[in-house]
Amino acid sequence: MAKAKGKIKELELPTLKLLRKQDTISWQIVNGETLKRHYVVPNYIIKNLKHLLRPYQEEAIRYFHYSQELNGADELYNHLLFNMATGSGKTDVMAALILYLYQEIGYTDFIFVVNTNGVLSKTRENLLNKTSSKYLFKDIIEIDGNRINIKEVTRFPITREKNTIYLKLSTIQSLSNEINETKEGGLTIEELSKEKLVILGDEAHHYSAYTKKTLTSAESKEKSWENTLDIIRQSNSQNRQLEFTATIDIEGDKFLYEKYKNKIIYRYGLDKFISEGYSKKVFRLEANSSDTDKMLNAVLLSQYRKIVAKKYGIADFKPILMFKSNSIKVSNASYDALNSLINDLNVEDLRKFIDINLNTTSSTMQRVYSYYKNENLAHIITTIKRDFSKEKVINVNDSTKGILEDKNFTHTLNSLEDNENPFRVVFAVAKLSEGWDVLNLYDIVRISEQAKSTSAATMSEAQLIGRGARYNPFIYKNQISYKRRFDNLRYDDNMEDLKLLESLHYHTINDKDYINNLVKALDKIKLTMEDDSDFVIFETDVKASFKKSSVYKTGKLYYNEVEAVPVEEYNSLSSFGINNLYEANILNIISEAEYAEVADKGQDKKMPVLRNSDADKRILKKALARNSFFEFSNLKNFIPILNSKSEFINSDKWLGELKIDAVVPFNTESLSPLEKLMATEKCLRYIQSSIKRNFSKKRGTNRFIPINIKDVVTPYSKKVSKSFSKKTMEEIIQKYPMSNQGWFVYEDAIVDGLEKDLIELIKRLVATLQEKYNEVYLIRNDERQTSFKLHQFRAKKLDYFNNSLDFSEDLIAESESNYLTSSDDITIYDGFMPDFILYLGGEDFIYQVYIEPKGEQLVVRDSWKQDILKSIDSDKFEILVENNNVKLYGVKFYTGKNSKEFVSDLDQKIFDGVSLTKSY
Repeated sequence: MAKAKGKIKELELPTLKLLRKQDTISWQIVNGETLKRHYVVPNYIIKNLKHLLRPYQEEAIRYFHYSQELNGADELYNHLLFNMATGSGKTDVMAALILYLYQEIGYTDFIFVVNTNGVLSKTRENLLNKTSSKYLFKDIIEIDGNRINIKEVTRFPITREKNTIYLKLSTIQSLSNEINETKEGGLTIEELSKEKLVILGDEAHHYSAYTKKTLTSAESKEKSWENTLDIIRQSNSQNRQLEFTATIDIEGDKFLYEKYKNKIIYRYGLDKFISEGYSKKVFRLEANSSDTDKMLNAVLLSQYRKIVAKKYGIADFKPILMFKSNSIKVSNASYDALNSLINDLNVEDLRKFIDINLNTTSSTMQRVYSYYKNENLAHIITTIKRDFSKEKVINVNDSTKGILEDKNFTHTLNSLEDNENPFRVVFAVAKLSEGWDVLNLYDIVRISEQAKSTSAATMSEAQLIGRGARYNPFIYKNQISYKRRFDNLRYDDNMEDLKLLESLHYHTINDKDYINNLVKALDKIKLTMEDDSDFVIFETDVKASFKKSSVYKTGKLYYNEVEAVPVEEYNSLSSFGINNLYEANILNIISEAEYAEVADKGQDKKMPVLRNSDADKRILKKALARNSFFEFSNLKNFIPILNSKSEFINSDKWLGELKIDAVVPFNTESLSPLEKLMATEKCLRYIQSSIKRNFSKKRGTNRFIPINIKDVVTPYSKKVSKSFSKKTMEEIIQKYPMSNQGWFVYEDAIVDGLEKDLIELIKRLVATLQEKYNEVYLIRNDERQTSFKLHQFRAKKLDYFNNSLDFSEDLIAESESNYLTSSDDITIYDGFMPDFILYLGGEDFIYQVYIEPKGEQLVVRDSWKQDILKSIDSDKFEILVENNNVKLYGVKFYTGKNSKEFVSDLDQKIFDGVSLTKSY
């Protein structure tokens, strides 16, 4: 597989750098007076948007907020750009900013501009059409008890309606003509200058022609458009111009970089978008086959996706298939060829096709062919003829326009996800147009005839793939997800087919020059595409010698039972592990320079913030009102026995006895109301995190139950990508022979670099362990083949509160993610499968040690797993096992750099405190 180039050095973007720094400051004293806190996206934004904002979208909004609070914002930060990946929800951010600018700064006039009618129509659906499935706001927009209306206008009215946002939608061409063509009664700059307004520029890379030295004819037009926006923005000192684009080549165009280096306030690349799970995974299927064979392959794969969805109870799943050609003539011929292929398809030809291709190197197509080979082909063909009939194929070819420009097609193409939309196949020449937000596109077939392999052609196709990779949310097991959820399913798990519902396949030719250019183009837009055939399958078996042992035949492993948590147990703050006294450390919110001016380092004191006075209660109520988590309807999700918000505030079991102190510089004389409010909000964020983290409907117990070792230790295989370009050596999975190591239960170790280091460490300890134990085995616990899981003990609550420590909110929030799938969806108690179990057997006792290697970058995120391991200690906690001769232990994570500490932990627990490393 061709590999991408190394990481390009990131360009200096001063404004973005400043805002990133600002975002790391929780609180800050400015000029010795104003206390700022870490900005949280307000409730009125979250509550009025249909979609839950993703973390990076909230981050973008925070950065914008910081920019508008900086000195000179009207002059320095009135023209800004959001550079966000295709499909990442730029329009959601735009909708949020409309509400922000209206509520916080008082803007009522907005002009949305873009260069195509297709995107304009799509945006009208997004921001104005309440009946559209693509509408981004809630049906009723309400802020501070007022219902807010958004009205489309062609001219901003002289007399304004109360609680109304005015939105003018226009192509840049039309707007430029309106402004520049003088005619009686026409729109003028003078008219627009009377009230402050915001320009929202979508697909903003079209407005940058002015920065180039030489212009094409088309770019000369774009230059005049760019000038028009500049004139409008400059007509009123309070005007703003916010641009949005996924495509801005500041790395390759120094003029563009100079223009935008101080305007870019947020970047979220396609690489991050994909790696964080918000898109489909993208695969390349290379073939030397004819276009007709590629067509049939794509149809079979598309139909197989539908079959998989039905198998797993996923209703109304309709995967779309697109055929991309280089010319209208070729596309029309391909359209006819597909219709003929479907009409003429018969059992004999399909069986022959499957038999010929069954040995394909594509792991995906192998599964597809294997499935069809064992099915009733007559029935399969009937469903294919029905689903891919001519009536369900749409041909939208146009030589010059995007495929959304034809109004006859706009609604059809923008509603392909809808159940009532019958189409399964799209034929097109123009690339996936800007503004086409189709989510259920799963296969793109590149028609080879007359196809070009130039850099320009492959860049166009790379952008096409990027747009097609948008994630398609669907309901599985009564839950909908907006991120991939099946990445960790493994090759030999029958459920791996679910990955096909979260992947896009690009069917293309096997041409070296073309592939090299395509990889370069993908690398330029930071899109990772794997070769579907570029995998190796590692297999291993249980050692015959181990199968003969009594440990394998009759031995058991132990995991703890879970039990339902009675709702009555959540009856106070203490039941969530929360102390009634909270110390808000204000020392860490003042910069070092500012702190040096008012106090000697190391000197501090505590000052009361919250007691039981009426004034303090007012501050508490205000802080509660600013945090939607503490709305009564939400609290009931975590505290079912709670009767009212008043009970939560006043009861001694809840906030009635809560005391808050602030840790401040020693010579601080008093706290302002604002400082008290911020300290109270910090405490409430701690309480929120603790409640969410410690709430569960089920919990682990200290009762450990057995599972037969032979049911856990079974043959398995693992599918591993050959592409190492994005991985460190520590992450690369390889197969290592272990046949000469009797203590390892498998013939081979299929592990990554860190896991291999652990195995080598255990290898050095085996001889010493065998001095005490008759049986020493290291068991690789492969998560695909067993339900063997450990669960957190709930007798000892997980509590990050400690008077001597000040844990960051980021750490708490990161830890929370293990327990919550979203703000509305509480996960039933989580557990995990330790990667290794060290089995030690003596004459009349058995020790089992649970071991988890963990890369250093994951230690904080997965600290909850380490909590579980630490709680499994037969010497310190009551562990109930059916046999008193069994002792169970968990040890701290093995990170590769903590070998001494790791072995020392083993010394204490399984070797009577004597060093296991005495022999080397």
